[in-house]
Amino acid sequence: MVLPTGYILDAYGPCGGDGKNNDHRILSRMLEDSDFTTFFRANDTLVLDRGFRDSIEDLSSRQYKTFMPNLLAKGTAVHSS
Repeated sequence: MVLPTGYILDAYGPCGGDGKNNDHRILSRMLEDSDFTTFFRANDTLVLDRGFRDSIEDLSSRQYKTFMPNLLAKGTAVHSS
């Protein structure tokens, strides 16, 4: 977990790099097993990359707001303004 300032708040792991340990599954375990929830309160906003797209429903049910920046379309080099 990294704050918008770049400060590393926490690191969870180690986690194996296989199909059983994708971002969604790792975050699900963090929500159940770690101190993750002590860092955040309802209505806090979490900025996620697309690896966490399957976690948005879980986070919303816990009253966290989520933001996932737009991704480039295939074959596009830069975002349009």
